[in-house]
Formats: sequence, C-alpha cells, structure tokens
Amino acid sequence: MVNVLSTLNINDEIFRKDYVAPPVQKKKPLEKVIDVEEDLMVGLPVKAKQKRVRRTKLEIVKDAKKRQKEIRKDEIKKLIIGEYQMALKNKKRRVNL
Repeated sequence: MVNVLSTLNINDEIFRKDYVAPPVQKKKPLEKVIDVEEDLMVGLPVKAKQKRVRRTKLEIVKDAKKRQKEIRKDEIKKLIIGEYQMALKNKKRRVNL
C-alpha cells in the first residue's frame, strides 16, 4: 500500500477539485452476418433427446401426491388380496373330524 501511495502525484489532474471524469461510452455489440446456403439445414437428423419440460413446484407437489395415492391404493389392494388368499388357505386347512 505504501508503494502505491508513494507513486501518486498530488498535482495530477485527477486530484483537482474541478475534475470531472470523462463520460463512459457504451460499446455497441458487433453485428456479424454470415452468408449461409439455403439448403444447409435441410436433411439434418432429428434431435434424439427432447427438451425437458420445466414444471413449477406446485405441479411437482401435485404429481407426488397423486403418485402417493396410487401407491396407497395398490398397497391396500395387495393387502386385501393377501388376506383373502390367506383366508382361503385357512379354510382348506380346517378339517372337521
């Protein structure tokens, strides 16, 4: 820091009270135009991977709830079918003597 301060010239134009910085000029973007043949894009293969659909968080939550309901229904069906099959097996095992 001392080195930087020692190189400053107090009589420099920047340190005058009436100094006004030069206006900042905006850079214009370069417009590049390339001549392309019209049949350049003809016959290209179709993109294999389709663009992903962006979903909102609300849609994601709704889908998750829907999936949970379906999973619960499937589990309940499995339990009912399992209990029914166990009942059938128990009936077959019962023998009246």
